[in-house]
Amino acid sequence: MTDWGTFAVGSELLETFKSSNAQNVVAVVVVVVVVVVVVVAVVVRVIVAAAVVVVVVVVVVVVMVVEVIAVIVLL
Repeated sequence: MTDWGTFAVGSELLETFKSSNAQNVVAVVVVVVVVVVVVVAVVVRVIVAAAVVVVVVVVVVVVMVVEVIAVIVLL
């Protein structure tokens, strides 16, 4: 004989577990996505800042070289 009362409680518990498990999975996915977005944003900002520094250094070096060449040519 199947005890339908116990079966009903068991299936309710299973459904509750499934839904809470799904919510946990969604929460974990959301947290992971947010962390990845933040990390990517920080990395992109660092790369952009480094690129700006490199461009400034290159421009300064080019200007100095041009000035040195101009001085040599004028002499």
